[in-house]
Amino acid sequence: MWWCLAGRPRYAARPKTMTRLSAIRLRIKTRERRFILSDVGALDALLRSRGRPAEYIPGRPETEITTVYFDTPKGTWSQGRSQTKLRARSYQDPATWWFELKRREDANVEKWRCPMSPDEVVETLDGARRWRTARRLVGADPLVALFAVRCRRVAFEWPGLRVTLDRDLAFHAVEPAHPLEVGARLARLDGVVVEVKCRRGAPSWLLPALDGCEVADFSKSRYALALRAGAARPLPRQEAACLTPVG
Repeated sequence: MWWCLAGRPRYAARPKTMTRLSAIRLRIKTRERRFILSDVGALDALLRSRGRPAEYIPGRPETEITTVYFDTPKGTWSQGRSQTKLRARSYQDPATWWFELKRREDANVEKWRCPMSPDEVVETLDGARRWRTARRLVGADPLVALFAVRCRRVAFEWPGLRVTLDRDLAFHAVEPAHPLEVGARLARLDGVVVEVKCRRGAPSWLLPALDGCEVADFSKSRYALALRAGAARPLPRQEAACLTPVG
């Protein structure tokens, strides 16, 4: 994982031993731009010419990432009442999850993360034993699973810069009784989602490869909310053209 702690970006492997909720807490502040490309061959070659992919799991330059989104039964961020989303993410390791709070304002992103076992995630959802940062946001109200997003990610990292390529991005249903189990696929995204995360502006050597492909308002969670609502909330034309329903 990559984060900014005390002004310095770092990469860390998964903790070898999971402990209680207060073991590790990370806070990330960065600027984030998103792009959708139909062909990333040239971009991938450019990135590899400047460094090898980072490995979430040693020996695996590509990782399957599963993200499950949560909210209270009445809704906070899913109803537009808050800018902070709640989710849990696994990096191809069902025994280890990162519970996250993510707030985005324009291109500025702030994120809080805490590593948890599956049982600790369930405890956080129930509210009986909740990570303090999440409790400050939603109190003790129970949290329910809304949907899941899954993709295959390749990440490249340099000081102050991180670029990720998400392939085969798909949206899935989730059963509330089994919040960390991914259900039926609802839709997939045609193309590759590229995210550029940096403390300052993106470097000049990178931007030409992304010219004309930026989707400033792109949001995986907004896609999924539209699917749950029967697509009642229209998507921007450029994004909607990339969405392929399943069924």
